[in-house]
Amino acid sequence: MSGNQKAICKVHYGWVIVFCSGLLIFYTIGLIVNSFSLFLNPLILSLNISKTRASSIAAVQNVGGILMTFVAGRFCQRVGLRKAILFGGIFAVAGYYYLSTVSDLMGCYIGYFLVGCAYGLGGTVPTTILITNWFCKQKGLALSLSSLASAFSTIIYPLVISFLLDRTNIFGVYKFLSLNVLVIVVTAFLLVRDHPSDMGLFPYGLQANLVKKEQVSAPKHDLGDLLKLRPIRLSLVVAFFQGVIISTVSSHISIFYTGEGFSAEFAASMVSLFGVIMLVAKPIYGILLDRVSLEKINLSILSCMISAMAVPFFFHINPIIPPMFVVLYGLTSPLSSMIFPLWAEQLGKNCGGVGVVYPLFKGFCSLGAITLLTLPGFIADHCGSYIPVFIIYLLFSIASVFLIRRALRLTDTQEEHTHG
Repeated sequence: MSGNQKAICKVHYGWVIVFCSGLLIFYTIGLIVNSFSLFLNPLILSLNISKTRASSIAAVQNVGGILMTFVAGRFCQRVGLRKAILFGGIFAVAGYYYLSTVSDLMGCYIGYFLVGCAYGLGGTVPTTILITNWFCKQKGLALSLSSLASAFSTIIYPLVISFLLDRTNIFGVYKFLSLNVLVIVVTAFLLVRDHPSDMGLFPYGLQANLVKKEQVSAPKHDLGDLLKLRPIRLSLVVAFFQGVIISTVSSHISIFYTGEGFSAEFAASMVSLFGVIMLVAKPIYGILLDRVSLEKINLSILSCMISAMAVPFFFHINPIIPPMFVVLYGLTSPLSSMIFPLWAEQLGKNCGGVGVVYPLFKGFCSLGAITLLTLPGFIADHCGSYIPVFIIYLLFSIASVFLIRRALRLTDTQEEHTHG
């Protein structure tokens, strides 16, 4: 095979990897995270539980997520990315199938724990490492294209789930989701290869004579060493804050609206609108990442987060205000799937690389989610509204702007001293 033919194959199969990453994000983020809120009201009615207990189901899901996220990086290194993806899929298929057979709260806890394990092990950790392995150039574009799947699935799953709930019960929907995830995971497993070298190729954008230079790895650090680094500590606080916001808001979008008196149909349409905005936002940020500094992108996306968290206080002032919440929040959707990996890549230059730092990011993000995930339901039960919780979200968003800016600047300063 000639050099030109290899280049064509290399570029082509790199984008196949992006497609496979998108399939995995389709179900882990679009279904497990962003569509979770659609099940809250049916679960409250079918199990006859309070809103606080309904929120606790999401907390249990995040327990599984956080446990698997912290070990996902090393697990991927030990067994390989393909097998990690397969194991993650097994957790999801088993979890949704088990949920189709139970009728009590404890059964829901077990099922959603398994689903959470699937999110932690089979989602953004292996897909981020895959794209890092396969791309040396246009990583931002590759990340944006793969993360678009979460936007498509956030449009599609609410429509499908609402359609099925009108024609069957929630347990029938869980059986459908189990089969759906099985097809996705098997497809990805058959197509994915961990490294370009597995197919005799080079990473996209990497010249053959630079392979050895690019493959020199950063010094390895254990968790204790990483936590001694101030930029890492600051960034992990941001990951914790954003985990609180992203997981609780994404898993409660529907019920935030119904709790304020809007219809279930309107709430479902807002979840779909969220998906549409994600669909628009991610490719835009993917293009901007190749042209604008990461610091400016951070300021832009976190400003949208601050604005979004302020909108619910004005829900009933004007009919145009309620949709603005999901519009602004949708504009922040690249934060976890695209910006976190770039933060991890920059912060991990001298401490193990993205494969070490990114799972830590996701772990602290999940830790934030599980710590305060029941807070919306608790506040709604005691205050009669979900709106007061947005005070906390607003404060966390403002703090994130200053903390991540400081962390990245400290990293740049340390790198200058190292090379100086």
